This record gives sequence, structure tokens and C-alpha cells, in this order.
Amino acid sequence: MREAMVLRFARYVEKVFGLSSLLRGLRDSRKKPQIRTSGIFLSGLFSFVFRCLSLNAVEVLLRIPGRFIPIIGRRVPSADRIGDVFALIEPEDVRSMLTRCGQRLGRNKALESPWRTRWGVVDGHEFFSRPEAAL
Repeated sequence: MREAMVLRFARYVEKVFGLSSLLRGLRDSRKKPQIRTSGIFLSGLFSFVFRCLSLNAVEVLLRIPGRFIPIIGRRVPSADRIGDVFALIEPEDVRSMLTRCGQRLGRNKALESPWRTRWGVVDGHEFFSRPEAAL
């Protein structure tokens, strides 16, 4: 994967989804974070985009000198930090972000569906499930 492809992907996601404005809405419960929440979220996103099989694999990918600095920043999170902060990110923020992305894809006719609602599942975790629906 070349640096030009990473930057081109980032420009595309910014153009289509306005990712930077979506990332500004993410919060976590850390008091004085040394690495921005958006940088950690993007690190996790890259694990899906580049089909890394683990957070350790994405950590190796992120450590390629200079490749992700324009997107994530100078401080690259470790695999443990990515996992820890993902556990602290407010679920409602992620739901809202996924909803806006789903609406955008629907308007762009990329997710055609005869139903009004859509489900978002990432790595087996349902973001849109309700506790009373569980049996």
C-alpha cells in the first residue's frame, strides 16, 4: 500500500462523508489525552479498511515512517491504547456517526433498501440493538 493511496482514500472519505466533522463529535472519558480521540478512531478504522486481522497488525502498519502522520498525527497509538480508548468512546457518538454515514450512502444510492431502517454490525457487535430485544 502506497502513501499516495492512503492520502487519496482520506480525501475521498472527507469529500463524501465529511469525516473530519464527524470525528469532531467523538468523545471519550479520558481527562488529558495525549493522542486525539479522532486519531485513535482512525487507527481502528484503518484496521477495517486495510483488512488487518488484529490491532497488533494495524499497529505495525501505522508505524511505517511518515505514512499516516498527515491523517493521524505524530503520535501513533499502540494496539493496547486503541483497544482501551475504543472501550471509552461514547456508543451514542459512534451510532450517530454510523447513522450519518448510512444516510449519506442511502442518498448516494449505494445502500438500496426497501426498508426504512438499516442495521450496522462491526466485528459482531450490533450498534443498533436494544436490550429488551435480547432473549
